[in-house]
Amino acid sequence: MNNTKPLTGIKVIDLSQFMSGPVCGKMLADWGADVIKVEGVAGDPNRSVGATIGMPCTEDCNPFFGFINYNKRSLAINLKDPDGMEAMHRLLADADVFVTNWRPRALAKLGLDYESLHKKYPELIWGGISGFGNYGPEKDNAGYDTVAFWAKTGFMIDQMEGGEYPAIPFYGAGDDTAGAVLAGAIGTGLFQRERTGQGCQICVPLYGVGIWCSTSAVMQTQYHPEMYPKSRKRPSDPLVNSYRTKDGDWIMTSVFQNEKLPHYLKALGREDLVDDPRFCDYETMLEHRFELVEVLEEAYGRYSTEEVCRRLKEEDIAYNQVMHSVDVHRDPQAVENGLVVEYTHRDGSTTMIPMPPVMFGDKHELEVRYPYPRVGEHSAEILREIGFSDEKIQEMIDRKAVSQSE
Repeated sequence: MNNTKPLTGIKVIDLSQFMSGPVCGKMLADWGADVIKVEGVAGDPNRSVGATIGMPCTEDCNPFFGFINYNKRSLAINLKDPDGMEAMHRLLADADVFVTNWRPRALAKLGLDYESLHKKYPELIWGGISGFGNYGPEKDNAGYDTVAFWAKTGFMIDQMEGGEYPAIPFYGAGDDTAGAVLAGAIGTGLFQRERTGQGCQICVPLYGVGIWCSTSAVMQTQYHPEMYPKSRKRPSDPLVNSYRTKDGDWIMTSVFQNEKLPHYLKALGREDLVDDPRFCDYETMLEHRFELVEVLEEAYGRYSTEEVCRRLKEEDIAYNQVMHSVDVHRDPQAVENGLVVEYTHRDGSTTMIPMPPVMFGDKHELEVRYPYPRVGEHSAEILREIGFSDEKIQEMIDRKAVSQSE
């Protein structure tokens, strides 16, 4: 197994909270970077979010916070305090990458916007995630992924069965995607710096990530505004649709090639339709797609889930059983590829945590250099590294310019 850590020796200052920025920092840490999580003296507010969705939320077992913050060290400082800001600049002077998802106005007020930092540290890679981008009427709006990625792009309502209520979004789906996009872009920025000696600004809007992930719908609806929301009873393509087996399970298939159509019909025991003039080729089939939906519903309903899956696999049809979230952490395909791995919390309990969808090597191996940190767990250690004396550190702790956990 290849255990290469391509970012070994790279120093990252992660001034971000909740999910999108910390996801980026987590990926960079997994890839070998020394990531320092800079948070306020009260800590990242995401430390308490897990409790709102029914997950454990203690210092020693906090999976929702922990899965994107392990392998980081925590420095908890007050950036409005002169000594706190001095510490931040000492960190940045020796850093390769700055990651943030703070709003532009807050960064500018503290002098941590790209323009200000580029003048002082021209080799620094500056990576920021925003809600809606740097321009336009919503540029300063708060932008969690629920409102910027889900609500504004059609994901919440246009993927629902026509006429239904909006979907309840998974927390962090857009954040995870934006964080991954930024992590990859930072690698490209570091590569550019090797050639030019200059850092750069990288901006990733959650809204832009949502648009990118819904590319087909954004383009389709320019030609057919009525396309979404769809009904599975009236799909644009009945071969890219879900059907229910005799056992009550749903199977999703994707058949895009004309030559695959006879194999699909054979898998469902409807070889008699191969020469049917309504379904003799892909283009003609689409003209009769609603009739075919009824045929396929009846065919799926005759077989058990196991039989359907076996038949589709034998004919090399792209398919999968529609799974629930609760199935993923124990799915052999996810486990054997290291896409979910077991993480042991400080209290000894375990959680199967998702891993980034990028592997250096052929599968993930969980390497925990640092457990996810308590608030300011490494504050004194980090401040000593950048030249603060023990007496100064204690004075900063006493007046709450810095927080140090036990």
